[in-house]
Amino acid sequence: MVVIIHVSASNFKTVDVSSFEWKTFNFTDSLARSAVPIFVMISGMFFLRPDKQLSYKKLYQKSIVRLLTAYVFWSIAYAVYMMYYKGKSFTAENTDWFVNRILDGHYILWYIPMLIGIYILVPVLRPITEKNDRRLLEYILIIFFVFGILLRTMNKVGMNDNLSIILNQISLDGFVGYVGYFLLGYYLATYDLKKPLRIVIYTLGILSVFVTAYMSYSEAMELNKPSTILYGYHMMTTFFEGFAIILFVKNSKLIQHLSEKPQISKRIVEFSGLTFGMYLIHDMILKQFTMFGITTVSSNPVIMTIFIVVSVFVLSLIATYFLRKIPFVKKYLM
Repeated sequence: MVVIIHVSASNFKTVDVSSFEWKTFNFTDSLARSAVPIFVMISGMFFLRPDKQLSYKKLYQKSIVRLLTAYVFWSIAYAVYMMYYKGKSFTAENTDWFVNRILDGHYILWYIPMLIGIYILVPVLRPITEKNDRRLLEYILIIFFVFGILLRTMNKVGMNDNLSIILNQISLDGFVGYVGYFLLGYYLATYDLKKPLRIVIYTLGILSVFVTAYMSYSEAMELNKPSTILYGYHMMTTFFEGFAIILFVKNSKLIQHLSEKPQISKRIVEFSGLTFGMYLIHDMILKQFTMFGITTVSSNPVIMTIFIVVSVFVLSLIATYFLRKIPFVKKYLM
């Protein structure tokens, strides 16, 4: 899904907002907006399980150190790559630009410091899940939804009524960021929702895709420039998209049946081990397509978007698979 977002965004700002191309990119981007929340929720499913033994040493050595080393390495790697991509030479006058690229980190790498911050809080969050207190967890998730999702959406769309003004005065930053998604992931993995509620969530998830696309299109037409009004990861539409997908995967009998097969289960585990590396390397591959003149506007935008998404996904998968054959790369960089 991250690949879909970045492929859709590659020419998002270069085409006219009234064109078929922009409408295509807007819809495909809207379709994949929940990628990051889903990844965070999946992490919460595994890291907050009470039956999972997780010492401070294991948390820092196996997870946090790996993220730190990956962040440093790929910040340098992308700085070097972007020198090549932009046709810059390694001269004294480009030194500041190169150093700043490293310090700022490539744009796709923002996810890693955010995840490190959540992992640091895992020892604080695990006692909440270890209590096995569903009402307590639901109380925290309600706080997350009201202050982290609903209020931010109201602010974004300009609903500055008396309620939002009052709520904006209350600071609950601790549970309204990505930590809320982290806890939501554990909640959805642990507790079942009744079928009528699941149907409501599925409906809201599907509607959210179209509402996101429509709102962005509507504002783009009004401003005559690209709009991302509901693209944020804490918008209600993004929230319900991710919520619905996780809920559907958990309750799908077909997926449950397939995952019970040893061979398929093994492949799923193997693939999950490759996703972090695919995330790290995919933008280099995407930019190579651009350098070769293969872009989403080279031909029909629907066909080109699908072609580039599939190609980047497959090539990222292959590259990660072989790079992880190197023990050091597997342990610290991917």
